[in-house]
Amino acid sequence: MPGHIGALKSMEVLDFSGTELHNLPPEIGKLTHRKHLHLSFYAADDVREASYLPDGLFSTDIIAKLPDLQALSIGVHPKDKRWSRDVLVENEGRSEPVMPALEHLGIHYLWRLENICRKYSLPSGSFGALKSLTIDTCPKLKFLFDYSILRNISTLETLIVKDCVPLKEMVKYRRKRELIFPQSMLHCLSKLEELAVEDCKTLKEIIEEREVIVEDHGSALCSLKELKPRHLTELVRLWNSSIPYVEKHDIDGCPKLKDGKFEELSYQM
Repeated sequence: MPGHIGALKSMEVLDFSGTELHNLPPEIGKLTHRKHLHLSFYAADDVREASYLPDGLFSTDIIAKLPDLQALSIGVHPKDKRWSRDVLVENEGRSEPVMPALEHLGIHYLWRLENICRKYSLPSGSFGALKSLTIDTCPKLKFLFDYSILRNISTLETLIVKDCVPLKEMVKYRRKRELIFPQSMLHCLSKLEELAVEDCKTLKEIIEEREVIVEDHGSALCSLKELKPRHLTELVRLWNSSIPYVEKHDIDGCPKLKDGKFEELSYQM
């Protein structure tokens, strides 16, 4: 991609889905009015071609410089190992919100990605508009967010995580667990409508075992309509009886699941 693309300052949509990008030039950071950015990177066919490719795909600083970005998707070929960072967004020392307008985030095969942001506290408003998050085939992903970020993602409606084998928890919690959500964070997810988790081999619970205590029981995942745990070989529990009715479910490949709530869901079909 030529560097002079940075001169197109009024461009709002940049869609390279399904293309074969070599890298993203730093001049992209000048497109401050951009609202949609969709990237697709490819791997070299042989060693000779690889020697001509840039060392990295793009700088994570580029993303942080796009405050109006509403949709971001990044797809990388599984054989392309040039993604060298363990986070998507570097937020250390930032005083302004990180991606405050972002509504949709999709990531496919960032091979070294361990979590989206580092543990540093994010400024208020960071990820404050996020509605959908899809993570697919990130083989080193450990968790999505630090616990301190939860207050910023109360708008989340769709969460889809597939083929992230080492993932033990969606949120980095104070205690080590193998669960999707600790009960103390449920109030942050009152707008969540779809939850799909597939091929995450170490997860054992959807909601931690101890009783959910909330002043208003209707506030705990009250908008959840679709539940899709698939091929979670260590999953033993969904949640306790405090969680409300789910309209649609697709539970498959969970051989250790023995849960009264699971039986209740089965009778709903």
